[in-house]
Amino acid sequence: GFGDLDAARRDLAAETSTRERVQERLWEVMQLWQLPSTRVRVGDGLDLGWVRGFHAAEPDGGRWSTANAAVRLVVPPAAAHIHVVLQADRPAGSTQAQVRLQVGDGPVGVANIGAGATVVVVAVPEAWRGRLVEVRLSSDWVRPRDADQACPDGRWRGVRVLEVRAQ
Repeated sequence: GFGDLDAARRDLAAETSTRERVQERLWEVMQLWQLPSTRVRVGDGLDLGWVRGFHAAEPDGGRWSTANAAVRLVVPPAAAHIHVVLQADRPAGSTQAQVRLQVGDGPVGVANIGAGATVVVVAVPEAWRGRLVEVRLSSDWVRPRDADQACPDGRWRGVRVLEVRAQ
């Protein structure tokens, strides 16, 4: 029924078992049905329609970005900042991931992200308040299998996005 979050998670779990581009398809239509929250917990099973350009959700939450990823959310009228929680698991001896982040039509910011969860804070201009905005990110990529041939993960991964919230 309406409001049954567990049922919604089960329905959206088909993302990993279908050849359809579920993220892309829902990105185009979800906002016709409802507006996103002021907080998107990326990879929680309810983020489809508000995320695009990501790999499937990780079992413990979050999603790894591809070349160009984005998250949509609503910025409340009184919000002062958008917080983007990221992490990057890089092979030993390599540098931190460099991520380029842009909110709406604002300037592109650059942050270095390490293995631990890092919060990148973006000030909210007056023009974004009370609006639906898109947080776009891109970063350098790694493929875990290149550093460890025994690793089963052959995906090209950018940064892991855990949450995006406006407050």
